[in-house]
Amino acid sequence: MSETPLVYVVLVNWNSVADTAECLDSLVGLCGDVPRAIVVDNGSSDGSVERLTERFHGLCVIEAGGNLGFAGGANLGLEAAMAAGADFVWLLNNDTTVDPGALDFLLSCAAERPGAGMLGSKILYHGRPDTIWFAGGVIDPFRAGYPRHVGADQPDDGRFGEIKPVQFLSGCSLLVRRSVIEQIGLLRDDYFMYWEDVDWCARAIAAGWQCLYVPESRILHKVSASLRGTGHLDLRYETRNRLDYFRRNDPSRYRSVLLWTLRDVAVLCARGRWANAGARLAGVNDFLCGRMGRIAAG
Repeated sequence: MSETPLVYVVLVNWNSVADTAECLDSLVGLCGDVPRAIVVDNGSSDGSVERLTERFHGLCVIEAGGNLGFAGGANLGLEAAMAAGADFVWLLNNDTTVDPGALDFLLSCAAERPGAGMLGSKILYHGRPDTIWFAGGVIDPFRAGYPRHVGADQPDDGRFGEIKPVQFLSGCSLLVRRSVIEQIGLLRDDYFMYWEDVDWCARAIAAGWQCLYVPESRILHKVSASLRGTGHLDLRYETRNRLDYFRRNDPSRYRSVLLWTLRDVAVLCARGRWANAGARLAGVNDFLCGRMGRIAAG
């Protein structure tokens, strides 16, 4: 790797040109005129490609030709960055904005800790920048194995200010070394959305790398901006992909996670939350039937 590492930033856009443009604006101080940012457009119908290329001259926009989900779109960007010789690739959600030092802190930590294969930021709510959304990720060691964001909804008062290894990092802001991608491959695009970042981190850890939370690197996230209009599909994706994650990465817990998930469906029914229960059960059925990839809304 060169003394000054070559970093590419990868964003995935789908009908959210305003959010993507705001994210790119926040990168200008880091990347000049954003020549090393790659935007993958997942078949937008809002004129995203034309509007972004007109506003940001020299920006690399890859047209996916359809909605490949976060994982599929990100993989196109990762492949392009690798082909361009990137030493690091920084995955960012397009509905984020970054502090001026966000990338420098990640790179500085990576230089000091060569065993860190993936590094992630402290993520704060865009509308409440004094409140934490993500300060590292852990997976519930019991029952249904739900992921948990450390520090979620807590004030950013210094309690979550330590660099530390975590079980997973959020794809909202995830810096990954080239050598890690070469060793473990890309994101699982059949997840479409949810758990692809958790799975990627698990594979990196299994290969001997650390996933580090770096609190000095700060970004703001417009939580759920990309999920407007998805109804209960998010629960269906989460359920299906969580079960697949445990089957692949922690098979000793897979059966208990499945049973607890079915228990949770029963609890939702008992509480009259029929739509949520139906979405969870549909996710279980998708998994058991081997239906991965994009779920058709309907």
